[in-house]
Amino acid sequence: YLADTWHSGSQIAVQNGIEPARVVRLAVDPTWSTVQRLTVLAANAADFAEPTLGTIVGNRFCFVANSQWEAFDEHNRRPPAPGRKRPVILEVDL
Repeated sequence: YLADTWHSGSQIAVQNGIEPARVVRLAVDPTWSTVQRLTVLAANAADFAEPTLGTIVGNRFCFVANSQWEAFDEHNRRPPAPGRKRPVILEVDL
């Protein structure tokens, strides 16, 4: 998942579906055609379960740490309420 979230000329992105899942800053060149630097802001946190969806609040990136996509069955049905976890929202400094 790439959040359409820009901060000080860099894109902030949540990378899930990989090991380890992580939140990164992608510094791009002035033409926005080349990534010049990738900085890991958070990775492999205990609360991570397919992190996703984020936004910038002030000088922090807030995101859903546990989307729980892995809990959906083969027919894309979510688990029954007793099997669901409460959402966890994490923040990282930018």
